[in-house]
Amino acid sequence: MQPQLQQAATQDHSARSYLLVQQGQIHCSSSTADEARMLQPYLDLLLQHPRTPMLLKEMAGSAPVLVYWWPHSSQAEQGVLYVQDIYPLTHILLRPQLPYITGLSMDVSYPYPQTLRSIAPDDATFATPKARWQDSDHHVTLNVYGPEGWQLVPLLSGMPVSVALLLGLCVFMLVFHLYSDRHHFSHDLRALIRQKKLRMHYQPLIDCQSGRCVGVEALLRWTPHGITQSPDAFISQLEQHHLMPHLTHHLMQLIAQDMQRLPLDNLPAGFRVSVNISPDHFNEPALLDNTRTLRQALPTQTRLILEITERSPLHFNTSQIRQLDALQALPDVHLALDDFGTGHCTLGYLTQLRPDYLKIDKRFTASIDAQGMDTVVLDSIIALAQRLGIALIAEGVESGVQAMYLRQKGVQTLQGFLFARPMRIEELQEWLQNPMQKFAGACPLSLESIH
Repeated sequence: MQPQLQQAATQDHSARSYLLVQQGQIHCSSSTADEARMLQPYLDLLLQHPRTPMLLKEMAGSAPVLVYWWPHSSQAEQGVLYVQDIYPLTHILLRPQLPYITGLSMDVSYPYPQTLRSIAPDDATFATPKARWQDSDHHVTLNVYGPEGWQLVPLLSGMPVSVALLLGLCVFMLVFHLYSDRHHFSHDLRALIRQKKLRMHYQPLIDCQSGRCVGVEALLRWTPHGITQSPDAFISQLEQHHLMPHLTHHLMQLIAQDMQRLPLDNLPAGFRVSVNISPDHFNEPALLDNTRTLRQALPTQTRLILEITERSPLHFNTSQIRQLDALQALPDVHLALDDFGTGHCTLGYLTQLRPDYLKIDKRFTASIDAQGMDTVVLDSIIALAQRLGIALIAEGVESGVQAMYLRQKGVQTLQGFLFARPMRIEELQEWLQNPMQKFAGACPLSLESIH
């Protein structure tokens, strides 16, 4: 029975544990025996109040839990105890929404008086509530604290309790739904890291003149059920819930380990290692330290390129500009603007970011064969970068015609299936020994054959 309970608790991302109760005693638990022993003294009280949440702080130190008793339909002393970790409630759902709400607290009187407080700048926030809603049937009181002079809270405090509680419940359910998605992906991310399902693949960057490999772009791959896949959908969800900085910190560690395995004798000076970062990273104070740590772990003859993606806009506030300046001041660390012309990027980005490289999106590379409107845009991007002194990298090169066109236009670096597909570090080691004769792509052409 315990494996089934453990599986159920694992699949329910908000569950801490399930405990099976038979004849008024805890019979089996998806968690530890200690948890069962801690709950046993409360069992009689729980059995008297089915489907009513009991708040307990002792279960996990300072992190409270809610315990529900779900009896069997025909047997009153047989059923399941459901333990829900409400750390998200105290640290996310009750986070004050400045500047309108400076503090929130929830008083729970069952089984004895307790208070959950939001994260607040200081205790003075909880001096006197601006509004208070009480539900005696469920032993819950919600207190709201706001700044002086805020008129909305006194207005709400005059509402009938039933209306206020209904409004509060609607807001609670909305925020809980939004947080549940974030918690779900956070849980999945931790599981992928723990199970070592995430791996880095590397796609070579080819110098347009010499045909030599002058760098690699690090690309994330994951292996659900043993099958390597690109995690584009997963990454878009992580970006939506602002979890990419946590993932990138782990990926930087993987890249540092892999790069120690490169055949150093075969690498040209200034060999580039490109890592994708999202605009969200510039709100993370740890970005500078993580970048410095990765740069120090790379071989000395390499350059670290931070490719800024355009999936979300980058707002240039004071702290972000400070981060940019500090990053660009690091030795052998450079910035690239990824997928230029397809996302949130504007021409203002070029002057504010001052990137060293501009990456041409594969959409524009593919337009070369058709010579349509996108090709006109491509030519304009190339001309703009050249006037600003920004080096160019073209993605998605799949044919000799595309490579020749880009070379004639003065693009310095090419990347695409024409030369190599993304590969594991073991394959990259072998490929670098003889890159122009052995291709992982479907089109075995080198630049030598199209000169």
